[in-house]
Amino acid sequence: MSKILSLPDRPTAVLASNDLMAIGAMRKIKEKGLRIPQDISVIGLDDIFMASTVDPPLTTINLPRYEIGETAWKLLMYSIQHKEEMGREVTVDTRLVVRGTTGRAVP
Repeated sequence: MSKILSLPDRPTAVLASNDLMAIGAMRKIKEKGLRIPQDISVIGLDDIFMASTVDPPLTTINLPRYEIGETAWKLLMYSIQHKEEMGREVTVDTRLVVRGTTGRAVP
């Protein structure tokens, strides 16, 4: 994150692979003296409880973890019972939870 923030043409947004990574990125951004979201927006992925308690509250993508696990289990059981490999695309509904870490970048 430090390297990204030191780039001459630094990005105006960061999408982290999960909320804990996003919270770590927020810490580095603040250490560099940058403002969230005025200088750089941050989005996480998970919607863990901590996301709503950090300052500013983290914008995140809520994943239906139970539905994902249940679907994976059903596909695995089908594959085992029918002794066939399955290549299947599965779509689940996600929800963007907009909080305080996203906004238009201020030049």
